[in-house]
Amino acid sequence: MIQQRSKTDVSEMLPQQRSRCGLSLAWRATLGVAAVSVVAFSGCNNELPKSPPGVVDPSGIDLQNELRNAPVVRLDDAPAITLGGLTDDPATEFNHSNGFLGGVPVGIGAFVVIDQDKIRVLGNDSKQLAQVGRSGRGPGEMGGLSHVCTTRGDTIVAYDYQQRRVSIVSPGGSLVKQIDVATIGQLPANGCLGDGTFLLTPFVGAENSAISIISTEGKRVGSIRYAFNENPIAIVSVFSHGDQIWLADPASRELLAFNANGRVVSTLRLRERRLKMTDAEAAMNSPSGSARAGSQPRKDVGKMKLTKEVSYWPLYQNAMSGGPDRIWLQKVVKDGFDPVVWYAITTEGNVIGQIKLHFDGDLIPPIVQQFVGDSVWLLRRNADGTATFYLYRLVFPGAHSRTDK
Repeated sequence: MIQQRSKTDVSEMLPQQRSRCGLSLAWRATLGVAAVSVVAFSGCNNELPKSPPGVVDPSGIDLQNELRNAPVVRLDDAPAITLGGLTDDPATEFNHSNGFLGGVPVGIGAFVVIDQDKIRVLGNDSKQLAQVGRSGRGPGEMGGLSHVCTTRGDTIVAYDYQQRRVSIVSPGGSLVKQIDVATIGQLPANGCLGDGTFLLTPFVGAENSAISIISTEGKRVGSIRYAFNENPIAIVSVFSHGDQIWLADPASRELLAFNANGRVVSTLRLRERRLKMTDAEAAMNSPSGSARAGSQPRKDVGKMKLTKEVSYWPLYQNAMSGGPDRIWLQKVVKDGFDPVVWYAITTEGNVIGQIKLHFDGDLIPPIVQQFVGDSVWLLRRNADGTATFYLYRLVFPGAHSRTDK
């Protein structure tokens, strides 16, 4: 018989997200977003020009009209795969209070989950195929896994924010190597390229302002310099998209695609009027007034300069790859009870549709783990706090659900 668990209050989970000891990943509690994004504050000499707030560019994608009026993409009626939740054996369950729980598909028929100090490989039937790691700071040990992705040959790359170390794991679940990255940076979400390399982005306040390209052997094979903004709510997303590296800066109107040599090969432009915050909203989202301040050490919070940029909402909240020709942008969430909305656009700038993810009785909003073609992996925390991963097929306008007669 499945044992009942006591209900987990969201306030008990948030402090874990806020005490990350300098990692520049933030639970967007102020904006009501249950997601982890990359933010880095540094400077370099080749900062790209940005349009001033409130000015509409004459070309590009019109967020106000094209995206917000896009046809609705819905989840299939039932998930194709369900992993996690409550089981008859609590020892096999995820750590449901782990705020950094996350996962991505690996190969065909498997899913890798980072669960605090363990990397777990599960089959699509929820049976555990392999497990790597144990609590500690020595060889083979882990303390605070926060991001995971897969690269060539389904090799698993997992980042430990407490030890600032990357673990390289074979698809079969054997630990191959651990790489100290304390002087380089951190692994972003969707940070693996398909050629056996992965990305590291600079830490908050670091003198190093480069995005580093690292091989699974631990060698730096390339870098991209970019001046990350100092707006604490306009968090830059850095993610791989095929063999390209994309930077999505929501304080700018440009989404930039780089090749491995650091050259811009594609640009998506947005045409939108950035909305001004009220005084109360600006105060709530400043480093001193928001929950984000608790996620940075005091010396780093001091580096978050308050400029007029903080007085304007970002154009979007997050960005993620969604297949060979698709990018997803997450709408800014101002009210924590609003649905989480993602917009799908092609890399040529054509609008495909939008998906709205509702609470449906969950403790926090659904968290997108990865878009995979016409499917999406979601992490949901049920009302009792239990964590479950779901794979849903996306039903685009004109398509039919698997259950449609």
